[in-house]
Amino acid sequence: MNSLIPIKSFNINNVNFDDDNDDGNQQDHISGIEFNDDDVGNGAFRSIISLLDIIIPILTTSTPPVLKIGDKINIKLGGDGRNVGRKQKHVMLTMCILNEEEAVLSPAHQYSICLYLGKESYDSLSIVSAKFSHELEQLKTNGYKDSNNTIWPIELFFSGDWKFVALVLGINAATSNYFCLYCNCHKDEIEI
Repeated sequence: MNSLIPIKSFNINNVNFDDDNDDGNQQDHISGIEFNDDDVGNGAFRSIISLLDIIIPILTTSTPPVLKIGDKINIKLGGDGRNVGRKQKHVMLTMCILNEEEAVLSPAHQYSICLYLGKESYDSLSIVSAKFSHELEQLKTNGYKDSNNTIWPIELFFSGDWKFVALVLGINAATSNYFCLYCNCHKDEIEI
């Protein structure tokens, strides 16, 4: 499975997402790791395209097929942070294929693309999202090319709780003067 969907490790504090310097032993570094307070910033990620290489053939050969040639693949990206214990915080980024309709409500159809130990903050999320920005731009512009050389158009969606969406978009906190995710109005201009 590691050869099909390689999992690569990183440290937010050292920001090393360079795939070209992969020594092939990163999976060995991930297994057996015990985290403590000094490990904040450690994480793992996997390629969205390598996940699609596994998922799309399953969705096209299922009975009835979820995807047919010519369909647009709708990918939802999301994420959230969580306190784990008193001192540890984890952040997970996920994706799912919205074409699966009701099945996406099952955790089995939510695919983790990144997990790191650390705070859910603008700085850490901007560092992590930089890894996926090129891949997402490529998917949006060129679509996904499967093993049969079929090109599937991609439409991207984004979701999360208010805090996560605000952090990713780089906007102010909910109590600030300009807090809205959708418009640029001052909080005093809103009629209640």
